[in-house]
This record gives sequence, structure tokens and C-alpha cells, in this order.
Amino acid sequence: MRSVIVMLEERRLAGACLVLLAAGVMAFWGAACDGGGGGGEKDQVAADATEVEAACTPDCFGKECGSDGCGGTCGKCIDGWACNATGECKKMPACDIVQEIFCGHEVAGDTTDKKNRQQFYTCEAYEGKGPDQVYVFSPSQDDHVVATLTSPAADLDVLVTQAPCDEETCLAMGADTIELEVVGGKKYYFVVDGQMDVFGPFSLELECDSGCAPQCGGKVCGADGCGGSCGKCEGGMHCTVDGQCVEGPIPGCEESDIAGCGGCACEECVCAQDDYCCTTLWDAMCVQLCAGPCQGCSTAVCGDDTCDPGETCDSCVPDCGCQVPQVCFAGMCCASDCTGKECGSDGCGGECGGCPDGKKCNAQFQCVVGGGAGCEPSGTPGCGGCPCEACVCAMDPFCCDTQWDGLCVGECQDQCGGCGPKPCGNGTCEVEIGENCQTCAADCGCPEGQVCAAGKCCTPMCDGKECGDDACGGVCGACGAKELCVDGQCCLPACEGKQCGDNGCGGVCGQCGPGKECYEGICVGPGDFCIKAEPETVDFGAKKVGVFTTKTVKLSNCGVLPLMLMDVKIVPDVEGLTMDPMTVPQGGLVTQPGWEHEVVLFYMPSEPSPLDEAGKSIPFSSTLLVTTDVPQIAAATTLTGVALDEMCPIPAISVEEPGEVEPGTVLHLDGSGSSSQGGAITKYEWSVVQPDGSFAQFVPSAGAAKPMFDAKVVGTYVFTLSVTDAAGKAACLPASAEVVVIPPSSVYVELVWSTPGDPDPVTAPGSDLDLHVFHPWSTGPDIDGDGKPDPWFNPTFDCWKKNENPDWGKLADGNDDPVLLFSDSDGWGPEAVTLLPENGIYGVGVHAWDDGGFVQSGAQVRVHVYGKLVFESALVSLKELDLWDVCRIEWPSGKVVPVAADDKGTPKVTPGYVNPAYVP
Repeated sequence: MRSVIVMLEERRLAGACLVLLAAGVMAFWGAACDGGGGGGEKDQVAADATEVEAACTPDCFGKECGSDGCGGTCGKCIDGWACNATGECKKMPACDIVQEIFCGHEVAGDTTDKKNRQQFYTCEAYEGKGPDQVYVFSPSQDDHVVATLTSPAADLDVLVTQAPCDEETCLAMGADTIELEVVGGKKYYFVVDGQMDVFGPFSLELECDSGCAPQCGGKVCGADGCGGSCGKCEGGMHCTVDGQCVEGPIPGCEESDIAGCGGCACEECVCAQDDYCCTTLWDAMCVQLCAGPCQGCSTAVCGDDTCDPGETCDSCVPDCGCQVPQVCFAGMCCASDCTGKECGSDGCGGECGGCPDGKKCNAQFQCVVGGGAGCEPSGTPGCGGCPCEACVCAMDPFCCDTQWDGLCVGECQDQCGGCGPKPCGNGTCEVEIGENCQTCAADCGCPEGQVCAAGKCCTPMCDGKECGDDACGGVCGACGAKELCVDGQCCLPACEGKQCGDNGCGGVCGQCGPGKECYEGICVGPGDFCIKAEPETVDFGAKKVGVFTTKTVKLSNCGVLPLMLMDVKIVPDVEGLTMDPMTVPQGGLVTQPGWEHEVVLFYMPSEPSPLDEAGKSIPFSSTLLVTTDVPQIAAATTLTGVALDEMCPIPAISVEEPGEVEPGTVLHLDGSGSSSQGGAITKYEWSVVQPDGSFAQFVPSAGAAKPMFDAKVVGTYVFTLSVTDAAGKAACLPASAEVVVIPPSSVYVELVWSTPGDPDPVTAPGSDLDLHVFHPWSTGPDIDGDGKPDPWFNPTFDCWKKNENPDWGKLADGNDDPVLLFSDSDGWGPEAVTLLPENGIYGVGVHAWDDGGFVQSGAQVRVHVYGKLVFESALVSLKELDLWDVCRIEWPSGKVVPVAADDKGTPKVTPGYVNPAYVP
């Protein structure tokens, strides 16, 4: 874990205990750290520091790598991949651009442990076998640039390329320096590399002939490069590196998957404290440094008339200058105070006056006779051998090594008995002169059981608490390094081997990303756990009582994680239906991914199935259920069959075409395989459940042994066959078969409609609705009067019944042209267009060409993209010559956007729409 080094001001405060945290070690500075014989403030600071360090909950929600926010990681990426700002492992680019470099800018780097991303450079046939680092330079104007490389510990070289990570665009190479003429607005990539596997630390500096000229061309905000400003941003916007006011995150204030922050305002400050940020990855810790000590997440610009956080009267006089009579002292506006003072400091770096000859300024800022040496500040070390010198310098060497300042004077009087009587220690707590339990414990000390907090005595509230706030600015105790303080008690999070779930301390060990759930501490998604039973249905058919039959069900672990079987059973129980006990897996069996096993089913009924009111046998329906130790993961196979005293005719269906076919496939159904013990099959009865909008019929009839069926509408067709034998015995159970019609292309647009009052939507004349699909280039006369060209009826770019196969894509290449598959002029459809689109926005419409004398029809449009139904309109009522503008199809996204006449979603229908070129 990298540490943030907190730099403390070298000068110390008397009587204070300061703590420095670095690399997990605490160092203490100040007299109070060792005073009092019992650790005192030093122990308190240590407890505070431990409490702060402990109060952190790892956050790995949706992350597979990167920081967990508490100094740990959410995982590591494999070699050649890197963690991006959202915690995903992404393949690394060909090389790593460490950061941006500028004129007059010097960067420090190190190729040790870096990758050898670039090797064979075209300039001077240079072969860089060592690790390399890359810096980008974007000059604002034409310039002469000198790059100087310093690498005392390794023989490194500097090269310049025109393209990132591209050795073949090499412009120049030098062992120590490169001189280069650059063109403003272009980018140049400076590469530090080494031959013969050489690597080591280096510094790279750029000097430009242009010197420092304010650069505000095209910029509306940000620094001008010479310490000034090009303007400020308003309304919560922030200034980008290229000087534009934009909304969104401030550069450097969000995690990144590359080193550095692209020359953001805080980059140099952050990387000076933590070079990992500019050599490896700009992670969450770099963001904290940018937002904290480096003040890089503020939109403050000096000269914008606003004294923003991070600006002071020292650093930005135009915005933060002090009003008279105040003066700027130590970065703050200060009002001098000489009330009751004859001499000494005015509190703002000035003096309240001097003492006449023979008098000295004492610690109470009064001129007194014989005040003695050491009782006033001086600009030199020591006090010339004054009585308190040895005492003061023993506890504060600064006074004798560097300067005898006001702090030394106070120590002389308060701790060493110099300068005459001292107010503190006289036995009286003199509040009027600023004494309290903090400034003068000798006179104002707190009674037993209380502590001094902010100058006041306070009773700590720690009954029953191991840790946490004591209500007096301290803590009740310190937890271990990995423990958390929860409601005053120390708790060790239990997250070993867990990705998610309760950590036992009121928090979580991590959170799972979108689409995943936490199961026993592991993030799992769809398919991670999977158990399958095949086939989905086992039909024993019609079986005579006493006849033994077997069927097999295959079980398999179809996931990527082990899964424990809890139970395999038949529910509900069925008379005569059992499992072979030798094939039933025992509960508690842990199956590995890829595991397979067959369960054998026995069916031998001893009594016939019950009858319904019509006297027909009622088939049984049961389930082979497989449960696992993951409650939501189970598998099931439906079990059916019927038991008979005597056998019925058995229908059988075969389909010549496969289970999935394209629209318009004529299916050849065959029931001639049906059989009966009572004689020949004399009667066939076919039925079908077909998709909405399909009104196809069996040809020649539903009573034929081998009928045909034209399946045009996309969807699932379920065919059922019942038969009767020569003895008049009907089948006890029908047979069924399923065929699925799937779209044949990237985009498939389908129109179906129905016409109330039309008694024969298949063979007799009826309404004629036309499907239109137009190309992005389609234009025509403005018939709807909206002031824009209409796309309908274009002779080239509108596909409909008068233009069934236009040439839209490559000339004479029919593979990329639309095709009107079906055109129905006297029924209820369907009509369909298949399309392999180019990039652009296509449109869909429906025109009511002829109502067939039935006044109106209800139309519905469906759009399939890559076989998936992505749009299905409601039923829209159309009268003759109505034109319905249905939707737009955006490609390549595949998004379908309905067209509406208003913000309520009313369909856009134009009545009486007639194109002069195509009059019905």
C-alpha cells in the first residue's frame, strides 16, 4: 500500500504533539509527546490516528480491479491488461503515454520495471530493447525546441515520433539532447528508451525559443502560461486543459486507466508527492491528493474576482487582497491588535512600539526596567548567556541554533522562570488574561475524571465503549489495525475469500455489479449456476394397463460453478410412475461444470386413467423436479401419459421441413404414420394454433392425411392431429408438433391487419393495405402539407408493391437490396419487407390502398432486428387512402422510434393521401 506523505511545517509549536503518518508508521514531534510520564497526548494522537485509519469500508461495487478505497484492491488484471477508471480490466495500448510535457517543463521518470513497448525505430536504425516511457508535447505555435535528457545511472536515449506508439514515424534521436522544429497545433511524442535492456531513472526537460508569451488564442479560461488568466467559467462549469468551459468532471478529479491526468492543474503537485500517479496509474489515491493538498478539484482562477478555496491573500492578491487597515500575514488577512501593549508583536508581523533606553519589552508586552536578556525576541541564536538560556535550549534547540524568537521568550518566562514573575503558576486561574485548562494547566487544571477539551473541562463518555468518540474530542480506545469501530465496539470484518455480502460489522465485503447477485459471498450472474433436465417434456403416450415402459431424462451441470444436488423427485406422485433407484443421484452430490447423468423412468399403470364428463381418458401431468443448494436454480421435465383398459388409435405427425423455417415456407404435414389395433385410420382432424395476424388454412383441407400449410407470419405454430379408426374408436390423446418461423435478415418488417365484417379473409376479395419501407435518401412531393418533402412512393427509394425489389446498396448487388416478400391485395395480409440496411435512418409506413367495401381495417406493424421482435405497434384503424407513418429504424443501433402526431403518442395518420404518380 502506497503512503501519502504529510509534510509538516518545520517550525514547531511549543507544548504541542504532532504526528506524521507514513507507510503505516507513526512518528511524534514535540515536547508534549513525551511529557507527563504516561504517554499523554502522544498516546491520544496514536489512538486518534488508529481510529481514523480503521474507519474505512472497502467498496468494490461493480469492480473487478482497482482500489477498494481503503488501501486494498478489488482484484488484479492479467499481464498486458490494465484497470480502467470504472474498475474493469481492459487490454493495454501498444505503449503507455505517461503525461504531457510543456515548454520550460522538466519531468522525472524511471524506466525500471516498465514494458518494452517500442523497439525498432526508423530514425538512425535505432533498436530500443529496453523499457520505454512516452510523453506527449502539444506546442501552441511554431517553435524551436531543445529536449535535454539526464540519466546519470543508465545509458538512456531520447527519441521523437509523430504518432503515438509508432516507431516508424520517428523524427529524431539523441543520446542527451534533441533539437527540433515543431509546428503549432500538432502533437509530438518524446520517448525515453534504452539499448541492450538498459533501464533506470531520468529527467527530461523541454526548452522553447518562444520563451513565455501569454497564450490565450482560442481559450476562454484557464492559465495563460505566464502566471495570468485567460478568463473564468460561470454557472458550475469548469475549465478544461485546452481552455474551454465545459460541464462534467474536472480533469484529475476522477480515476483514469492511464498514468497522469493529461497535464491537469494538480498533476505536478500530486506526482511530486506520489510518483505512482504519473508513472503507473491515476487511481483513487491520486484523486484524493488532487482534491486535498494540491487543490486541483476547484474551479478557482486567480483574477476572477472571487476568493476561491485554495487562494489566499499571498497567492492571489487580485481576488483575496485585504481591506485597510488589515494586512496579509501568513496567507490570512490580519487586524493588528496593540490594545494594552507598549511594545512587542501586534499579531500580524508588525510591532506595537519600542522601549526607551534602559527598558526591555517583557512577555506581557510592557516596557520594564531590568527585564533582562532573553525576555525579548532577537534575530540571532541564543540570548547572550541569559539566565534562562540553558533551560530553554535544552527543550527547544531552535532557540540557540537558529533564532531567539517570541516562542523562545515565552518558554523563558513560562517554563524556565526567566523575565520575572509569571502569571501561570501563581495558583489563580486568571480567565481574564486568557488562562484556561489548556493554556495554564497549573492554575486551571481539570478535576479527576475530566479532561481538557478546547480549553474547557469535559467528562469523557466511554462507559461500555471500546472505541469511538468520547464526546471530548478524543476516543475511548483504539481498535486493531484491521478492525472497525462499530457502535463503540471493535469489530474485525469477516471478508476472507468473500467478494460480497455481510462483513459482520454492519457493512459489506463488496457489492456485485449489474446483473449479478451475491450468493454466499460470491458474485454470480445468469449462467454461473445452471442445472438442466432434457428433454423438457417426456410423453409416455397411451399405455395399456399392465404394460411396462421406460423413458430417460438427462441431467447436466450447464454452468461454470460447482452445484450441489439436493433432491430429484416426481411431483405429484402418479400411479405406476417411478424412477429406477439405481439411477437417482443422492442428495448432497456436488456436480462440477460439464457433469452429466441419466435418470431412468418406469411407467406401468395398474389401473386406467380417470374419465372426464365426455367419457374420455384424462392424461396425467407430473414433473421430474431437480433442486439444488441454490434455491433459485432448479430444473424440471414435464411428464405426461394416459393409462387405458384397451388401446386407442395413436396419432402421429411428421413435418418434412425442419423445426425453424423462414416466412413463406410451405409446410408438408404427414399424419399417415398414425396407427390403431382396431383397424385402419379412417378419419384425420388437423388443427393449429398460429401467431396473431396469421389466417392460413390447411390445403386441401384439415381432414387430409398429408395437408400443406403456408406459414408466412413470424412466430410459433403448434399443429395438433386427432384420428379415428375403422371401428369408430377415436384417439385418446392427440399428437402435436411445433414449427417456428424466424425472420431471414438483419431487419424484417411485417404488416398484418384484420377487417371487421369480412367473412373470408383468405380467398374472397377484401381490403388492400400496402406496407412501405423507405431508404434515408427517399424524397417526394409534400402531400401531407408539413413543409417537408414526403418519402413515400419514391420510384427508387420506397419499397412497396409497385417497387418490390429496388436497388439500394451496391449497384447490381442484390444481396443488399430490400425485398417485398408478400403482397396481399384482397385479404388480411401479411405483407413483409426483408432488409440488410446501410448506416442511416429508415422509415416504415402503411397506406390503405382499397377498403374492399368494408370501410376500415385494423393494422399492426412488427419490426424484428436480428431475429428478435423489437417493436410491435398497437392496432391502428385505417380508412381508404389513409397513410399511417409508423416508425423510424436507426442503423446500426437497431433502435426503433415510433412516429407520433403529438406528445400523447397519437399515431400520425394522414387522410386522403394520394400520390399523383400512383392513383388507386
